[in-house]
Amino acid sequence: MKKTNLVLSIALVLVTFLLPGCKAKEIASSTWAPASPGSSPSVTANANSPATSASQSAVTPPASETPKLLGTYEAREVENKGVVTLISHIKTIFSFTAEGTYSRVSQVNGKTYHSDGGLFQIEAPDKLVLTIQISEKNIQNPRIMKKLRFSLSPDGDELKLTSEKGTATFQRTAKPKVS
Repeated sequence: MKKTNLVLSIALVLVTFLLPGCKAKEIASSTWAPASPGSSPSVTANANSPATSASQSAVTPPASETPKLLGTYEAREVENKGVVTLISHIKTIFSFTAEGTYSRVSQVNGKTYHSDGGLFQIEAPDKLVLTIQISEKNIQNPRIMKKLRFSLSPDGDELKLTSEKGTATFQRTAKPKVS
C-alpha cells in the first residue's frame, strides 16, 4: 500500500508539473547561468540559434560555446519543498531538435499516460517556452503556451525545469546526430 501511494504521489507531482495548460507563476532561480554575450537578443528562435555580433564571423566559433538544448532528456528526480525523490517507475522523456521542435512522453511502468509535442524557444535569460500543438493525439487549437524556468549544465547533459510545484532534473540520454 505504501509503495502504491509513493508511486501515485510521484506521478501526481510529475503530472501537475509537466501537464500543459497550467498558468502558474514560476519560482526559484537557475542553478547554472549560461554564458551570455553582451549583446544577446532577449528572445531566441530556439536554443540552437547562436547569438552573433558584428565582430563575430559566421565561420569562427565562439570562444566559450553556450550549451544548447538538443537531444533526448529523461527525468531522474523531482525536488519539492526540499525533498528529493528519485524516479524509477515513472519515465518522462523530452526530445528537443535543432529545428525548434520538441516532444514529450510520460509513462508509468511502460504505459504512456501523457504525450504532447510542438515548438520550443528560449527567452533570455532562463525561460523555456513550450508551444503545445498536439496533446494526447489531439490538435490544440488554440495552441497552449507554457513557460518554465530552466537551467542547463555547462556540458548540456543536465536540464532542470522549475515551476511552483518543484524542480525536475533531467539527464541527457541521447545527443542529436550530427550530419
